[in-house]
Amino acid sequence: EMKDRRIFVPAMSEQRLLDLIHLRLAIEPQLAERATAHVTPAKLQELKALNMRNNQCISSGDVEGYILSNYQFHRAIFECSGSAALTPILEQVWMQLGPYARIVYGRLGTDHLDDDKHERVIQALDRRDAAGVRNAILGDIEDGRALLMTNPLNQAPEPEVRARRVKAPVFP
Repeated sequence: EMKDRRIFVPAMSEQRLLDLIHLRLAIEPQLAERATAHVTPAKLQELKALNMRNNQCISSGDVEGYILSNYQFHRAIFECSGSAALTPILEQVWMQLGPYARIVYGRLGTDHLDDDKHERVIQALDRRDAAGVRNAILGDIEDGRALLMTNPLNQAPEPEVRARRVKAPVFP
């Protein structure tokens, strides 16, 4: 949100956060499962590259890079599902979670992030194992839920961030 030329992350209540996570749990595993029927060798290579970038960000402590590469990884999967109705809804959920995730991971760092679930997703997609993809995505979302609920909600808010001209990642 912008107020008086300043950028603020909208308040995130615990209930709103849970609602967004529950939406991910309801939609994303289904789309990931559907993606197994449509995944191509080129898409698998893209996912491997995105996962490698994600792991590099975790290792180097690059929170913003992690958030972007994590989103890109998941988006590449749910785009592959072919769902014209559920994909935009899931993108809206991710856009609402993104700013809050930036605050939480900015406070926690990347030491608590696990890169194993993405590898399990890729392996299951490669085997065309719909149940394996679903379970790996569910596990990844649950890991994210645990971190997002560690409770920077009760900590002092981050200082305001002044708007500035930077080349920031834009989620399509």
